[in-house]
Amino acid sequence: MSSVKGDKSSLKYNQEVANNNENENNQTRPTTAIADPQSKWLPAHTDFVAGINTVETCMELVDLFAEGSVNLVIADFGNILLMPKLQAKLKVFKGFSLLKENNLTDLPCAVVACYMDTLQPRIPALAVASGSAVFLFKSLRPYYKFVLPQLDIAQVERDVWLKAREGNIDIQAMHDVLSDLHRGGTTTLTHRSLMFLQISNNNEAHQFVEHYKNMELKQQ
Repeated sequence: MSSVKGDKSSLKYNQEVANNNENENNQTRPTTAIADPQSKWLPAHTDFVAGINTVETCMELVDLFAEGSVNLVIADFGNILLMPKLQAKLKVFKGFSLLKENNLTDLPCAVVACYMDTLQPRIPALAVASGSAVFLFKSLRPYYKFVLPQLDIAQVERDVWLKAREGNIDIQAMHDVLSDLHRGGTTTLTHRSLMFLQISNNNEAHQFVEHYKNMELKQQ
């Protein structure tokens, strides 16, 4: 009887271990997304551990090698919590696999594919707006850097970041002032302020401000 009881306990333990392993695999394994019957889009792939942090203007679908297949290009901000160590990268995917990545010197705000010649086959370059410059990548290699001229910055925005440097304004007040300025439509905010407005987590916003508040505010 004791032998039978021991066998049952062993089987129960093994089953629990197997269930736990299966649950862990389900949490980390890339899966096929569930289709929304109300959506016109066809979900193809979901990866909960991809760790990509970006916005829609930093994504592009393009046939980079004139092969008849589309590549997904993403300008990834990286983990904003690890600032001041910038992790921004330009990532190119083929299917579900990362094909190539390049480091970016500043936070990106847009990516677009463009053609620089009329040679056949038509192979596009990638233009990446990052910080105060536009970088051109050709064949996934850095090709050209165009530095933008400086533009005037609204005095209200300057005052907000000056108060942040002096410690005379909190995160919520900064967000409210910059958000109102942005919604007004008469002022073009700097890339720094636009990035700040996109951060929803208060701790991340605080770290962002702490990292950038002592740097010169530029609009290019």
